[in-house]
Amino acid sequence: MSNISQTSGVTTIRAFGWQDKFATANIQALDMSQKPYYLLLCLQCWLKIALDCLMAIIAIGLITLTVMYRNFTGADVGMALNMMIGANTTLLRLVQNWTSLETSLGAVARLKDVQECVSNDDAAKGALEPGTRWPSTGDLRTENITVSYSEESEPALRNVSFRVNPGQKLIVMGRTGSGKSTLMLSLLRLLETKHGSISIDDINIAHVPLQILRQRGMIAVPQDGFNIPTATIRFNLDPYNKCTSDEIVQALRRTRLWDKITAASTDVDTILNLPMSAILPLSAGQMQLFALCRMLLRVKATAPTKPIIILDEASSSLDRETEAIVGDILREELEYHTVIMIAHRTEGIMNTLRPGVDALATMKDGKLRVSVIGTSMDWVEEN
Repeated sequence: MSNISQTSGVTTIRAFGWQDKFATANIQALDMSQKPYYLLLCLQCWLKIALDCLMAIIAIGLITLTVMYRNFTGADVGMALNMMIGANTTLLRLVQNWTSLETSLGAVARLKDVQECVSNDDAAKGALEPGTRWPSTGDLRTENITVSYSEESEPALRNVSFRVNPGQKLIVMGRTGSGKSTLMLSLLRLLETKHGSISIDDINIAHVPLQILRQRGMIAVPQDGFNIPTATIRFNLDPYNKCTSDEIVQALRRTRLWDKITAASTDVDTILNLPMSAILPLSAGQMQLFALCRMLLRVKATAPTKPIIILDEASSSLDRETEAIVGDILREELEYHTVIMIAHRTEGIMNTLRPGVDALATMKDGKLRVSVIGTSMDWVEEN
């Protein structure tokens, strides 16, 4: 994965003829990063030369005393010289290891300073722990929230207010830069609101510990699927180890990935304990289905609570036929869950939405407009 991320822009660089510019910038960055190590290496070389010179002076003094007084045998002199050589190497390694220890302790000290100086977000806002059955309905309400990426920048969301009733499905549409992703980040508290509040079941999420909010309050399915190739299939699907093998297989069948996985073996436990790399590569669409499968298992593991499901372009890489799987999951598996789906196209799932219950929303310039399906949809066509 790291190699892919490092070379992802090579095509653009070559297309615009920026090879020399980026090569020069890379060399400068490499030189800057190697300066501390180079200085350390120079000091170690200087120390080695100094110790060698010191041992040479001591050896010359020892031989001089031996010649002057002649009270030592050849074996004694040889033993003394051999011990001096060993002492030189031992002393050099001692200094090098001590320097390495100081460097490591310095890194630990900086981490400790960060831990002590950076305030805990939950503690700063007076965190409270909701009941074990929270959220029990999934009633989501935002009231005049304003969100920006920094104190100086313009707000990305401006006085956004809406309510998603328990079990309702809300599809959010809009052009790039309209604020869809910002809305998702604010719901997950990856961005804090400057004004207003976001509540789930009448509890302000600003006072809910982040771990509880992201484990029980919401389940997010990103646009780009993620997995750990060296971990097992079971771990990638159920990292908290809350589901049985039968439940995992059922979820894989639900997303039509089981046939892809069973090509590697026939025994269920053997298949689920295979490394993820055994079934790679997966297409972009299959990666999204894999993420949906993980979401279904999270929903089952968090029952009887009703976490809010956030789908960020979860069907963007699916064809029309496969996109219908998402619609079936919304209609059957997530019937009683509140779902917020960010999408550019809705043809594959419109048939699964309930007129008079589910809603469409458009975002423009950080503002949101919601319309319940089957009541007023003229504004959707205008945007």
